Amino acid sequence: MSFLNAAFLAGLPLVAIPLLIHLLSRRQQKRIAWGAMRFLKEAAARRRRLWRLTDLLLLLLRTAAFLLFIGALARPLLSASWLGDSVPREIVVVIDQSMSMSRKVGGTSLFDLQREKAHALLGNLKSRESVRILLAGDSPEWLTPEAVQVTPAAVRKLNEQLDKLQPTLGASDLLACVRDAADLEASKEISSRLIVIFSDRQRAGWQMDERPLWNAIQARMKRGAVPCTVSIEFLTETEPDTDNLCVNRIESPRPFASINQALNLTAQVQNHGSHSSGATLLTWQAAGQPLGITTIPELAPGASTSLSISHQFSAPGLFDITCRIEARDALPADNEAHLLVEVYKQLPVLLVEESNTAGPLEKDSAFVLAALGARKTDGVKTDWRSVFEATVIEPGALAATDLRRYRCVILANVRRVEAIDKLEAYVRAGGGLWIALGANTDTAFFNEQIYRGGLGLSPLKLTAPIGDPNDRERFFAIRTSLEPHPATALLSDFQRLDLDRARVYRRHQFDNLSGKDVSAFLQVQQGDPVVIERNLERGRVLVQSIPLGVSWSSLPLCQAYVAMLHEWLWYLAEPALPKRNLAVGESILSSRGAGETAELTLPDQRTVQLEPAIVSGTAEWRYAGTRLPGEYQLQIVGKVSTQFSVLRNISESDLANFSTQDLEQLHSTDGFRIGLDALAVTGKALPPRYPIEGWLLTALALVLLGELLLAGWTTNRRNLRLAPVSMSA
Repeated sequence: MSFLNAAFLAGLPLVAIPLLIHLLSRRQQKRIAWGAMRFLKEAAARRRRLWRLTDLLLLLLRTAAFLLFIGALARPLLSASWLGDSVPREIVVVIDQSMSMSRKVGGTSLFDLQREKAHALLGNLKSRESVRILLAGDSPEWLTPEAVQVTPAAVRKLNEQLDKLQPTLGASDLLACVRDAADLEASKEISSRLIVIFSDRQRAGWQMDERPLWNAIQARMKRGAVPCTVSIEFLTETEPDTDNLCVNRIESPRPFASINQALNLTAQVQNHGSHSSGATLLTWQAAGQPLGITTIPELAPGASTSLSISHQFSAPGLFDITCRIEARDALPADNEAHLLVEVYKQLPVLLVEESNTAGPLEKDSAFVLAALGARKTDGVKTDWRSVFEATVIEPGALAATDLRRYRCVILANVRRVEAIDKLEAYVRAGGGLWIALGANTDTAFFNEQIYRGGLGLSPLKLTAPIGDPNDRERFFAIRTSLEPHPATALLSDFQRLDLDRARVYRRHQFDNLSGKDVSAFLQVQQGDPVVIERNLERGRVLVQSIPLGVSWSSLPLCQAYVAMLHEWLWYLAEPALPKRNLAVGESILSSRGAGETAELTLPDQRTVQLEPAIVSGTAEWRYAGTRLPGEYQLQIVGKVSTQFSVLRNISESDLANFSTQDLEQLHSTDGFRIGLDALAVTGKALPPRYPIEGWLLTALALVLLGELLLAGWTTNRRNLRLAPVSMSA
């Protein structure tokens, strides 16, 4: 017998209290010889024997009351075997919904074979057993969160739920399924837990090379509330065909563009099969319309290739880019890949600049607007305009401006900004901020308000400027940082752009010791940073030590200036743009006006109701349960629907089977059984234990009632008096 609260057993010495009271309360009688009473001795002896018997019964009842009370507090557990009860198991059936289960063997998919075996297992369960069903995907999900007692009606309902399931585009983390099943709380009725997994022999999903993870799983199984055994049953006697050519990903420098801007798309194609693949075609489409066809060369096992195509979109909107392999193999589900691309007509940018600058060439805004296509060239207005539409204001108007209307804010050589807190809140919410320093920069104000000891918008503080803007013979050459960065990849191509020709005559200096983990975009040849970056919660900040005009450098006169301006504005605006292409488990986030209820349709056609959260005055809908790859459709009441795509895990396309070493490892792992009939698998069993404090409390109540009745009866008998006799003359 075991106890849930064994600490209360320390009160057992209190059981001696009734005995001590009984011994201390015994009367010390003094005998007095009285001849007239000798005839009453016989009657008194009989009465004393009765009193001793009742005193003993009271002592036993009071002692039992203490024992029962302490026992109830300790909560003893009684083994079911003491009660003559059976010791049933809990069965956890793991259903693999991964993409590889859609393969066919002999005209039947592996998923259908798995479903048939699950039906047969449910039909053979005993009435005293319970069952749960766990869906294996990139993350586990319980189809039956609570254990279901096996009855004919319950089995029929479970079979109906299984019939509705289909394989997904996701992977399967089977080791995580074992972990979640082993961590389940155990009810008092079960003696052991059996985890049943029907395997397609695919190695992916088991993480066979992660020995620390396997050791942790075994430790969890040993610490479980009941003994746990894993049964792995193969769906086929032989290894399925493993020829598989797939599209791993469609990649782009960024998944958004402007109208009539060329967007480069690259498909990563890989041969995951065990044989060489023949040459075939890859077809491209955008929103169902053909984009082109590229040729996939012959690929050796494990080899991959990149195929690119460029396209310009003539209208704004959200486009589903698709590429598909025109070939048949063992796994058709991965012959296609998707990428959502959003094309914008206009993105507003706010440019803040001092108004007291004299000449037009001294205004940084003149060069920024020209690079964005908002200025005339030689008196003729150009047809080209950038997607970024700039609005120019003075620093004093910043406090009254609604920054949520703009994707990015540029501070162009301003002296002071009074709305620092407002700018910080804007960046933390996902906005982009570009601070370009210059002759108007107040170093003391910058260090006190913008750097603010490393807690502000700038990651580094400023020191004294260096260089002479009037001496054009002495200059600093600039280059991109040696560390690769997506925002500087285009600028690093000196074959196409001329950043190496830019000259810096004067610049502010950063104190490199005032911060750590600072990312530099541009540097002078000596290695000192010219443009640095800071990520502040959801937003990004760039701090540039030279102006955006020509007063301190020749950068605006280079071709690289236009590319730099556009690349960095896209980079700064990106956090505020909807992220359409997500990884498994990444949250869907949408902000669309008024706070209305939204409905999200999942890839398996289930729907989820979402309630908005108000963040900075804007309604946001968030969903974090993206465990299934595929298309997610968000429909907001009274508004058009919007689309998101969760990308599949490319490791699921690797159809490599268990190796001989893997099988030996599984056989030698404690608690794992392979290739046996699942219900025939036996393991350690712990008879269930039942708490009996309820019975003890009931017995305590009966004992107290008996003690009260016996004590009352004894008192009445001992205090019995004859009725008084009246003497009358």
